[in-house]
Amino acid sequence: MKSSRIVTENSLGESSINVLLIGNNPVELNPVHDKLKNSKSIKFITEISFNISDALMKIFQFKPNCILVDDNLENKNIKKLTGKMKMDERIRHIPITLLKSSNYKRILSNGIMDFLLKDNLSADKLYRSILNVTNMRRTHLYLYKSYKRSKHKVSKLMKS
Repeated sequence: MKSSRIVTENSLGESSINVLLIGNNPVELNPVHDKLKNSKSIKFITEISFNISDALMKIFQFKPNCILVDDNLENKNIKKLTGKMKMDERIRHIPITLLKSSNYKRILSNGIMDFLLKDNLSADKLYRSILNVTNMRRTHLYLYKSYKRSKHKVSKLMKS
């Protein structure tokens, strides 16, 4: 499992969180980017990607603590992203939050840890959501690994 710290410090002692924004519409992502950039509580370092192949490349290079995906991205692209992330041990731990335009649009939720409405979105809400999903993801992975370990021990006992 990766480090349990979401907030990292740079050489100057400033705290920051790496966030990758993924969407297909710069007009929709710009307000979210601005809210993260203007946050007073913590420094967000953001990267933006407008397609899935670029996003996967940036995930490995940028090493985000959290990924924010715009719901304007097609369902098949969101599914492709979550599927590839689930299959790769190096990036499986990164939580994904879906930014929704409305509650009425149906979106698949496999691999999505949280949903936020874009209306009334603030830097504080984003920060709390990122902390919550990161802690939830860390707990989920810990429980999954514990389950696999105990399952393996039980199968060994059954064979003896």
